[in-house]
Amino acid sequence: MAPQLNGNARIFTPYTRFIGYNLGPWTVFYYTLIPILASLSVNQLVYQDLKSGYIHYVVKKIGHRKYIFNSFLTTFIGGCLTTCLPLLLNFILYYCTLPNLKPDQILNANQMLTPDLTYLTGVYYSNPFVHVLFYVLLAGLVGGTFATGSLVLICLTRNIFTDFAGMFLLSLIADVLAANTQQAIFSPTLFAIPQCPVYLPTLGWAITELAIFLVFFAGCFNYGIKKIIFN
Repeated sequence: MAPQLNGNARIFTPYTRFIGYNLGPWTVFYYTLIPILASLSVNQLVYQDLKSGYIHYVVKKIGHRKYIFNSFLTTFIGGCLTTCLPLLLNFILYYCTLPNLKPDQILNANQMLTPDLTYLTGVYYSNPFVHVLFYVLLAGLVGGTFATGSLVLICLTRNIFTDFAGMFLLSLIADVLAANTQQAIFSPTLFAIPQCPVYLPTLGWAITELAIFLVFFAGCFNYGIKKIIFN
């Protein structure tokens, strides 16, 4: 890589080329598609259970509470994985081909990482590897939340189209509101980007927001499954 670096080694590192730190069309494209990626997981199996009527047999075997818990948990984990794995692959490819140099707050000032746009900016310059893992995990939490939201829509509507499009459309509406207000407070896909294009809520608020969504989706899923089984 030495001939290509041309004296600018700190510009060509895994921590400056990782998709989240290199804000561009591909970054916006990927994070916008998180709701669709997250829906390509276990909730497809729940849809098949509902469509075929197999859910009634499973509930008789294991009970409705266990079915609800297992379906919700595995859907959340599946959404996390389908969101995290592409990000991990992107980082590993850069990590294996570029020099492992820490970003410098002066030399890499062109990145414009500030506390208003990036969580834990101090960690980025002191331990960038941990910072990458933090944002991969945060994206996974966002993906898992969207996956459970899609699961609820499937349960309530029993329509495969809502699985792919429902949470995606809601996310797009939130992104438009964020672009107009310059605040990402109600747009999880935006505050999951390491270099957010609009102002971030506090980290505590972001985690609380995801937790509220998860509790709400869990309640709706529990209601929907019970309605299907007992009616």
